[in-house]
Amino acid sequence: MPQSESKPYSKATPQLTLLTNTKQFTAGNPINLKFKGVKIEGTTLLLKSSYATLLVEPQVKCDTISFTTPEFFNRKTGTVSWSVIVYNKPQLKGTFEIIPQQETARIENYLGPRSTPVGDGHYTMMVAIPEDKYGNPMPDSTATTISNQFLGRISNYNLPTEHFISWKRLYAPEKSGKMLTSVTCQNAETKETETDIFPAPPVPFTISYTRNHAFADGNQLTTFKTSTLRDKFNNIVSDGTMVYFVVTTEKGTKLKSFGATVYGMAEAKFPAPEHEATYTVKAYVTGMAESKSISINYKAVPAVIPYSFDTDKRIITVGEVTSFMGQIAPEGTTVTASLYAADKHIATLTEYTEKGFVTFKLPKEEYPEKKYRLEISAFGKTIEGEIEPNEGVKKKQINVNGEE
Repeated sequence: MPQSESKPYSKATPQLTLLTNTKQFTAGNPINLKFKGVKIEGTTLLLKSSYATLLVEPQVKCDTISFTTPEFFNRKTGTVSWSVIVYNKPQLKGTFEIIPQQETARIENYLGPRSTPVGDGHYTMMVAIPEDKYGNPMPDSTATTISNQFLGRISNYNLPTEHFISWKRLYAPEKSGKMLTSVTCQNAETKETETDIFPAPPVPFTISYTRNHAFADGNQLTTFKTSTLRDKFNNIVSDGTMVYFVVTTEKGTKLKSFGATVYGMAEAKFPAPEHEATYTVKAYVTGMAESKSISINYKAVPAVIPYSFDTDKRIITVGEVTSFMGQIAPEGTTVTASLYAADKHIATLTEYTEKGFVTFKLPKEEYPEKKYRLEISAFGKTIEGEIEPNEGVKKKQINVNGEE
């Protein structure tokens, strides 16, 4: 059976005339496009915008064809292109615009950075986008006011929107503190936002020390403390700024400690050495500032170092070791014993005091000589004596001057 030929497109195309003269619609309001003409099967309206692309079916009343856009589509602003499609071919084309509502419902605002150093051209920036209740940005030249407060002073800046936004650079003052910022537009306003204005890096500072006494007893602590750290604008540096203290001994050994600032000051503690010494101390805020060096002297302890040797058990007992007031030496005081035979160094033994005493064991297999010269050191002082394992127990109490 032969197929019937389809009618030419030109004969099937209705003659449509646009009746709607409105080229601009307010967001949220109904949008209806009306055309004069007769509907034929396959007629639809194609809508395209930055928000969506969709097809709308017609409604026919007498010789009028109307297209009503969906409610969700009406809420987004922008330019909309439309085409009446008949049998997949455009019949009529046009555009209209959806504009935001006249009243600002809310303000989208962004502030950053949320912290910045004082002065020197540092700033934070507030960006505001006034919107209607559907989230559409308000048109250009909408009046906004950006306000900020710092240390009791309030500043207001009236700025019209441009390309949908208004913005303001808020330069950091030379004093540290909190800057509060807000935006208003018509009847809408934002919450206040904060920017921390923190001090600049510190400038060079000084250090000092305190201690209970000047004896090198290896026990008492020396406290090193900075002056109040300030930046070049005289602001006290932020709490928690880390300060490193470096002690250099006469032999070039370095000891390190650190402290965090509280109200601009930091401190660190070092134990006194166990022998007469001079410390050179310097403090640093890494990569920012440093102090001048200071020197601190520790003097020798006038200690008494008695000892005895038990030939049966072959044990040297040192003690009771006393410190500068005649008190028992602090727990853990280092005591060394050096042994010599015929002026030849045999060994150096090290122990740490417990209740003022230390003991050194001399196994016969390791120390077979009949006579040894002995040097015992504590608190940086050395006394000398002799031990003769075959002559019985010898006990001596010798002071720092080597006198019995």
